[in-house]
Amino acid sequence: MAGRPEVVHVRHFVGVDEREVGMRKFLAKHAAATTGTLSCFDRLLFKGHLPLGYPHAMEVFLTLRGVLFKDLKAFVLKQADRLKAHAQAMAECYARTTSPTCS
Repeated sequence: MAGRPEVVHVRHFVGVDEREVGMRKFLAKHAAATTGTLSCFDRLLFKGHLPLGYPHAMEVFLTLRGVLFKDLKAFVLKQADRLKAHAQAMAECYARTTSPTCS
């Protein structure tokens, strides 16, 4: 029918946030070159407060814990191990898995 405007159908994603829509559009565009996808957390949110906004605060924080500056690396690595162990325990508690590819 001449004179009728072309109708363009736009697919709306209900219940999906804009980032997910963007990813779906990207995957649709590159579907031929995509073998598969991986999903994981891209960041973690920590609850709590460390008042380390200035150098003296960090010094006080470490001093109260008996950590010398020469031992800072060992202290930080130990805390990282504790955090990883806690995250693993929480994942197991909620029947989730953790993956080294998502770290």
